[in-house]
Amino acid sequence: MAAGVVETEYGKLAGEQRERHWVYRGIPFARAQRFGVPEPAEPWTGVRDATRFGAIARQGAVFAPGVGVEGEQSEDCLFLNVYTPIADGARRPVMFFIHGGAFTVGAASAPLYDAARLAVLHDVVVVTTNYRLGALGYLAIGERNRGTLDQLAALRWVHTNIARFGGDARNVTLFGESAGGSSVCLLLAMPSARGLFARAIVQSAPLTLELPTAEKMQTVSDTFTQALGADRLQTATTEEVLQAQRKAEADWSRWPHFQPLASPLFCDQPRTALATRQASAVPLIIGYNRDEWNLFAAADVRSWSAPLSDQELAAKAPAHVIEVYRA
Repeated sequence: MAAGVVETEYGKLAGEQRERHWVYRGIPFARAQRFGVPEPAEPWTGVRDATRFGAIARQGAVFAPGVGVEGEQSEDCLFLNVYTPIADGARRPVMFFIHGGAFTVGAASAPLYDAARLAVLHDVVVVTTNYRLGALGYLAIGERNRGTLDQLAALRWVHTNIARFGGDARNVTLFGESAGGSSVCLLLAMPSARGLFARAIVQSAPLTLELPTAEKMQTVSDTFTQALGADRLQTATTEEVLQAQRKAEADWSRWPHFQPLASPLFCDQPRTALATRQASAVPLIIGYNRDEWNLFAAADVRSWSAPLSDQELAAKAPAHVIEVYRA
């Protein structure tokens, strides 16, 4: 097989060689069915170009400096990316990253998540993944944790395919920040995810926060459904879905409006599962960044949909926070 071409369960991929590593972008790992669970990806013939990122999830309102992302947005967004020193027969450790963004914004293709340094300096294979966000990922209808099920589907793809990229499916470290860190907690508490990762790192996630019930989020769901029309969940355009989401997000007292909910998917609330050893029995690191909340405290919560300019941020935030943000 040609250099840089890898054969996965769905078809062949041609990646891009960069300095001392290869990257395979825009790999479809599942298909998103609107308000439904992820379905298997469609196989392809020939060699698929994996040098460009796939479309990202449709995004909600940007709520803080630095969280906005660029790129084509689509409901068809279930793509992941693999960074590897080389796709050979080695069995390197694998790091599987879940991005943050309050379950409403973000994407694996953000420049911040380019994993070249991790792959090259530490000889590991790194996977970054998209998942559905906002109402499309977490509106309390049907199986309400669709975005989390997308993450599970990506983990299963890794379990099946990562050896072909030089990774060890038995040595996967699951890690994420903010909403991504909360997602790690959920996967720890999900019996169906057991065996798909060997270690976990939770960064900047509210572990003490109980997952709300669908009943508690009923007002948000009702506002969304009334704005869109209960009979148009499947027929409305994506833009109409986002317009309904924005109406549901207008009441900031109910933030976060779209997030994972209590569900039979989980053996218990993540905090309880960890405390009572019901969660996956894997080594776990939990940490926070000093002063990270200052970026939020600097803004009025009611105006999070209108991010601060650099000048406004400089007037409100301490100087050392500005330095970290700009770095």
